[in-house]
Amino acid sequence: MNDNMPVLHALHMSKICQFLDQCHPEFTVIMDGTPCFAEAECVMIRVVHKRTGRIHEFVVHLGLYSESLDGATIAEHVSETLTRSDTEEIRGLGLKLKHWKCTAIDRAGTNKRAMDIVEADHGVSPFSAFCVSHGTAGCGKKGGMTIGKEVVKHLTSMVKFSLCKARVVFARAFKERARKTGSSPRWGVYHEMCEQINRIGLGNLRDDYVSVCAENNWSPSGANKFLTEIEEVHDFCVASVEIAALVDVGHPLVSETYICESKQPGAFTVWEGITKLRILYARGINSFNDGDMFVELKKRAEEAAAAMEESHLVSWFSHIWYDFYLLLLTSL
Repeated sequence: MNDNMPVLHALHMSKICQFLDQCHPEFTVIMDGTPCFAEAECVMIRVVHKRTGRIHEFVVHLGLYSESLDGATIAEHVSETLTRSDTEEIRGLGLKLKHWKCTAIDRAGTNKRAMDIVEADHGVSPFSAFCVSHGTAGCGKKGGMTIGKEVVKHLTSMVKFSLCKARVVFARAFKERARKTGSSPRWGVYHEMCEQINRIGLGNLRDDYVSVCAENNWSPSGANKFLTEIEEVHDFCVASVEIAALVDVGHPLVSETYICESKQPGAFTVWEGITKLRILYARGINSFNDGDMFVELKKRAEEAAAAMEESHLVSWFSHIWYDFYLLLLTSL
């Protein structure tokens, strides 16, 4: 198998080179890496066919490495893949880097460093299109939540270990796995966690899950902190409304990011998604309300208003009863 790989790679690159002769010379580079069981590195190019006008995308470099790559190594790999070509064995595409128009990358420091080296060595300056998914992966973390933020944090701490008892209790109680952040970035993961909390409901989480864990000493730190945060009716209502607001407002941003990241050709879906978001936010808060986009917030706000009113009535009744009791004592 190892002996076949260089031959197959050469054939693959040869076919791509033949197709590139039918395309415009301008090209875009997409590069990314994934730290998982090994350091994975992938480089793709995107070109436009002269006759059909269609956008085509090819994987031109894919490698697994036992150690993390630095900017200089990535720059070397990308340069060799795009430029080097010999007659006996095609190892690169033989492209002219002056036609390199754009680079789609994430904001990792190694990728930025690699592009700085390539630009300095070859005198090119392609536009850098940074990946938007890394911004929305934490959508909501800076949403201005107060108690809601603490609730999400404590629930996350309870289920962060895959084999912990708290995760088993969660799955049994709600027939689904608890959302959690992992070692690798995922699109909209914070928003997904908030969506799950809102959908299940803070009251159900407290009664059917967190209280059970606290009583049995499973993930006790996170469980006890969670219960303390929403012990008061007011705090419970604030957390519920904050999380629902984040779910509603964050939904269009996260959903458009999924579309931008998964559909092709990317340049046009990204533009379309960004345009939608610009129009939506330019219209202001009414654009959400008119489009029935504050569904969860409205529901939780009504529940909070009812809970606060009930709490106020109980407090008022208790106060009146206590005054009446004192009046009886003083009259005896």
